[in-house]
Amino acid sequence: MQFFRKPSFFNTVTYAGLIANILTLCEPGIGNLGAGGFGSVKAIAVANALVYALMTVGILLSAPIISYIGLKPVLILGCAFFCVCEWKIFIIAVTSDLSSSDGAALYYNSIAHNDGFLIGGSVLCGISAAAFWATEGTIFSSLPANEDRGRYLALWGVAKNLAPLALGGSISLGFNVHSYESGNVDPKVYIVFFSLMAAGFAIAFLFPNPSNIYRRDGTKVEMRQTDGLMTELTRTLKAFREPRVFLLLPLFFMSYFYYAYQSNYTSLYFNVRTRALSSFVSPFGAIISSVLMGFYLDSKRWSEKTKGIVMLAILFVCEMGLWTWIAVLRSIYGTQDAIGLDFDGASFVFNRAFPVVFFMNFVGQGSQNYLYWVVGHYACGVNNLSTYVCILRSAEACGQTVAWAISQRVDVTSPVHIYINFIGLFLSILLAIPVVLKLQYYEKDENEFVNYNVSDQESPRLSVDEKEKEKDSN
Repeated sequence: MQFFRKPSFFNTVTYAGLIANILTLCEPGIGNLGAGGFGSVKAIAVANALVYALMTVGILLSAPIISYIGLKPVLILGCAFFCVCEWKIFIIAVTSDLSSSDGAALYYNSIAHNDGFLIGGSVLCGISAAAFWATEGTIFSSLPANEDRGRYLALWGVAKNLAPLALGGSISLGFNVHSYESGNVDPKVYIVFFSLMAAGFAIAFLFPNPSNIYRRDGTKVEMRQTDGLMTELTRTLKAFREPRVFLLLPLFFMSYFYYAYQSNYTSLYFNVRTRALSSFVSPFGAIISSVLMGFYLDSKRWSEKTKGIVMLAILFVCEMGLWTWIAVLRSIYGTQDAIGLDFDGASFVFNRAFPVVFFMNFVGQGSQNYLYWVVGHYACGVNNLSTYVCILRSAEACGQTVAWAISQRVDVTSPVHIYINFIGLFLSILLAIPVVLKLQYYEKDENEFVNYNVSDQESPRLSVDEKEKEKDSN
């Protein structure tokens, strides 16, 4: 048996995950404020549709680029241009980081009502977000060992939602707690946001090179030698033809489709300070589901197939129940343009409407963690797994593109989103069943992805001669 020197902390998955989570925390975002925190639902819908359209294409291109130039350079690129600022604060813009929206453009829009600047800022946001989403998902899906992947995905989910909870939500609530009106949030919120995000670009340089990272069990993260950019792109496109990818594409597409309706929902049902409260409270739902999902998926008491199919059934029940609840609320409130509920007094009307946003985050983040865990079975190694992760993230972005485009075309009170979410999730979860029933870990090959014995991958510290002796003895 070979013995390995314990790697430096700076060359461990723990350190890499810590840096990646800090980058996530550097982007508190403005989720759950409703329409980006200001009154123009149509403008934010157009801007977000543009962002996610660019991301759909950009994330697919990121997979071959990650294999060609490496994970770290693409991560740095993804942290470079998110927070687009007006000329007076341009020096902040080029060293900032934001993944959910272009903060300075929203700030400028909130005080000058210039939707053109908002749309323009969305272009750079989409380019950077594509790189950041691709690398972020690849880090947490490919670097941890198989038995640790659920917990790392849980920590990622916590970080993604702790940012809007501890930073975004608290800041928003602090500035807007006395605002009873509908419409724009306090513009100072955006200044604080993109000031916090300015550290992200510098922190990205601290991320270790994946080829130097060791897992907890002593195994080294695998990096395949690139075959050239066009070959990597062809490899990504060929992956779409695999049945396990093709059957999961609808669920990938639907996994974040709810987010556009969530923005419309908060704008329609709540006033400004209650929307700020929502942005502070609702991430708790995602944090709780991330933790529960992580411990369950890493459990060794059940097989991969059993864990996968049981969790898929739970998600099915939760999704159908949630959208039935939303449909009932719409039937009660009808087509009122603005209800403007306030949390003061916590009336019965408020109490049955407010928890919806919490459970949207609870179910949505749980679905996200589950899908990354499933995709983590498809390959072993940063290069190959990044292909599948980028397909997942690209389909997510495509779903959001369509969702935000629908929001721009239909009235806020339209039931179109409800119908699409209910029917789309129902069908896509059914299509995922055959894939989940065949879950098993995969290992990369020089030319294709092939099945392998988990025990071989779990004991790479044996020398070549020792492995040959084991084969002979068997």
